[in-house]
Amino acid sequence: IQEKNIDILCLCEVSKEDVVFIWSFFSGRGFSVYDGTIKDGRKKFDLCVLYKTELLELVNSEIISKPYIENNIYAGQEVDFRI
Repeated sequence: IQEKNIDILCLCEVSKEDVVFIWSFFSGRGFSVYDGTIKDGRKKFDLCVLYKTELLELVNSEIISKPYIENNIYAGQEVDFRI
């Protein structure tokens, strides 16, 4: 991350425990972590976003879905930042 001077990094296939570990490693180093390990009904999301706090401000996040017959169809998560 430092070698490539990354401002934001999105990770998937992470657990709550992974997010806690990532946060403990990057805490105090100018980064924040968005925990997108969310459960909505039976659907589980496994997203984590690591971002530079001096450049980006997390302003919103939501699950993208639409009702379909008796259930929802899920397209993903939207995470919005302000520069």
